[in-house]
Amino acid sequence: MGDKSHWPKFNPGFKMIPPKLEKPPGRPRKKRIKASGEAGKRGPYQCKRCFQFGHIEKGCNATQAELEQELPPPRPKNQKSKGNPNLKLLK
Repeated sequence: MGDKSHWPKFNPGFKMIPPKLEKPPGRPRKKRIKASGEAGKRGPYQCKRCFQFGHIEKGCNATQAELEQELPPPRPKNQKSKGNPNLKLLK
């Protein structure tokens, strides 16, 4: 078929009009909904108790003995000097 003039004529018996567009309730959405294949912001979850990926601390099943064996050594904390630093410069 060619253009609109070649289309068959059809009369449904009433006037067809598009439906009314109503504004949905609530605040308008600011961000679009991402497709399932698009990357998100978050990376994999990491547990803060056992440091394994895939779950969080709330759902961790590790026992206390397992946690003590696998913990990395604690990092040394920076010691702050006591006293006024300006007094040391004046001496």
